[in-house]
Amino acid sequence: MGAVPLPLAREIKATLEGFVARGRNDETNERASLVLAMLPSTPSLAAFDAFCSGQWDIRAPASTEVDILNAVEGNRDRGRAAAKAFRNQFATVDECISELVRFYVWARDCNIRPGGANGSSFRTSC
Repeated sequence: MGAVPLPLAREIKATLEGFVARGRNDETNERASLVLAMLPSTPSLAAFDAFCSGQWDIRAPASTEVDILNAVEGNRDRGRAAAKAFRNQFATVDECISELVRFYVWARDCNIRPGGANGSSFRTSC
């Protein structure tokens, strides 16, 4: 996201996605959706988001147990895809590990608990 630090970009993305999912005002939801569409999608942003998100970080409307289970599985799929794209960015294992360490430091410094309460859906084997 250009000059926006990755942790801030992640919080903006997660907040807007959650707002759109649970928002009650159609006009405001539409505006939030437009802002989301303007956010650049990068492997690093997707990976950091997945790294920081727990399986219960549901950003879709969920009203029944089936909806929630589908959202949890969607989180897992999103995490797998983010991990794969993340791994593909690096030529060496050391580069991949260095970036994961940087993710951890950012999360710690921003008081983001990686993986939420139930562990992260982001799994990578560099």
